[in-house]
Amino acid sequence: MPISNDEQLIEALRRINEDVKDVQKYLNTAVTSVPSYKLKFAFPSGYMRGTEKHRAKYWFIRDHTLRSNISYNLVFYDLLRWVNERIQLHKPADNMVIKHMIIIIGAVCEVLALQVAGKGKFVKLITRLKEKGIIDGKLEAELDWLRQARNLIHYDKQDKYELSRYQPLDLQRAVEILEQFTQALSDHCESDPAYVDLKKFRDTLAT
Repeated sequence: MPISNDEQLIEALRRINEDVKDVQKYLNTAVTSVPSYKLKFAFPSGYMRGTEKHRAKYWFIRDHTLRSNISYNLVFYDLLRWVNERIQLHKPADNMVIKHMIIIIGAVCEVLALQVAGKGKFVKLITRLKEKGIIDGKLEAELDWLRQARNLIHYDKQDKYELSRYQPLDLQRAVEILEQFTQALSDHCESDPAYVDLKKFRDTLAT
């Protein structure tokens, strides 16, 4: 039955938690004849943003394949976001979820910079975007923080244990950087005649 108040919500969560524990306990101790494809929970609909929404947001990327690949990774980001918001995890799993969400955001920002600022390493692209007036000094510093956080995907660059390195506030910071950077690039391309054909594409998606 549909949930209509907080009391019903709490009760539904209690039942789900107990049922999931019972399912896992059974599977841990029994040999089942149930096909593996039937042993999966259905992911709730309406949470993940569709790929078309992401493609429309990054309308200024000329390469359709690249724009699509970004959207696929952002759908995976939404999956991690759901896990982060809905699953009670303990260390180190909770930190690793946040880490990989930040890594996805950093990778997206890097490829966005490549599309507007040209070729080069991320750190050089950030400087170039600042010199062109596309971003300001504050966003330049924030992007550099994100670049360094994203570089921690390389295990050999770790200078301390990751157990408590990634916090919810770090994730929120990364999300805000992506939003600000996307808006800055979109505003720049909006006024650039070189993007007039892509603006037409964007307008088509909006209708």
